[in-house]
Amino acid sequence: MKRHSKGYPDLGVADIGLCRPDEACQKFESPVEYACGIGTKEDREKGRLLHIKTQYMVRIFDWSTGREGEIELSQREKDTLEALLAEKSGQKDKVIVYTRVRVRGKLKPRFFLRDPEGPRRQMLSDIL
Repeated sequence: MKRHSKGYPDLGVADIGLCRPDEACQKFESPVEYACGIGTKEDREKGRLLHIKTQYMVRIFDWSTGREGEIELSQREKDTLEALLAEKSGQKDKVIVYTRVRVRGKLKPRFFLRDPEGPRRQMLSDIL
C-alpha cells in the first residue's frame, strides 16, 4: 500500500495519499482486514458474524385449500400478531384472519380479528 506506482501492472497508492498509518495498522496484514476489524489469528480463522435482522416463521392453515404454510414476519409484525392473540384469548367467538396488503410495492402480512361466518371450522382430530 505504501509503494509508489510505476504504472500497470505494478500498482501502488502512496502517490494519492490514501494510506494514513495509525497504531492499529501493525495488527493487520491487508487493508481488507483493517476495514473488517479482523486483526488476530483467531479472527482470521473463524471470521466474524454480524447480526443484521431477525425473521420469525409462523405456521398458518388455509381453510379454503386445506394446506399448511409458513410465512416470515418481522419483529413489528410478530408483536402485532401477539397482541391480537392476547386480545383473542378474551374473546372466544373471534377468529384471526391473515391477508396480504400491498405497501410500497411489496406484499406485507396483515392480521385482524373477525367474527366467524357460518359453522365453526375445526379439525376432525380435534372433534374426536
